[in-house]
Amino acid sequence: MRFLQRLNKPVYMLLAVAAIAGGLRFWDLGYPEERVFDEVYYSKDACLYAGYSPKTCDISSSDEKYWVKERDEVGS
Repeated sequence: MRFLQRLNKPVYMLLAVAAIAGGLRFWDLGYPEERVFDEVYYSKDACLYAGYSPKTCDISSSDEKYWVKERDEVGS
């Protein structure tokens, strides 16, 4: 308790702001509404590297299917 008495109010305020900012930043971080820019390809590629199926990784366009096929043929 003596430790808490030594801390002054600015430290409490910094901790409160950090907690609020962290909460807002990480809220629903794993569930984006849509993929943008490089997230479109890198997230799908990471999903495939994790061992999930192309259907689970949302591989839907013909270009994406082509590169998945090429990757599998080169890796075999």
